[in-house]
Amino acid sequence: MNKTLLIDLGGTNCRIGLGDQTGVDASTVKSFKNADFECPEDLMATYLRDQGSPIINALCAGVAGPVQDGQAQLTNHHWHLDSGKLLEVSGAKHACLINDLQAQAYALDDLPDASV
Repeated sequence: MNKTLLIDLGGTNCRIGLGDQTGVDASTVKSFKNADFECPEDLMATYLRDQGSPIINALCAGVAGPVQDGQAQLTNHHWHLDSGKLLEVSGAKHACLINDLQAQAYALDDLPDASV
């Protein structure tokens, strides 16, 4: 089954996991320190290798910084993200970079009313 690569990329840490149409597979969620990697592509390649090189259909990254035209710059880290490079590393056909606050807003619909 094809997987979606889900990334929460902050200025200090990155949380990354795999999901499909049923949701996120909690057993695949891992956390990394950005400082341990030269670039986001290296972090992603390490994660995918550790997961057995799954087939990735799409990826979505919530980024702590401005996003425009498939490019993102972390506000509190030197990394620049390019959706084309992420597609190359992951083998995915589709990539979506969004601001992390935008990602949180999308999640609001999934919270029970009592949580809001």
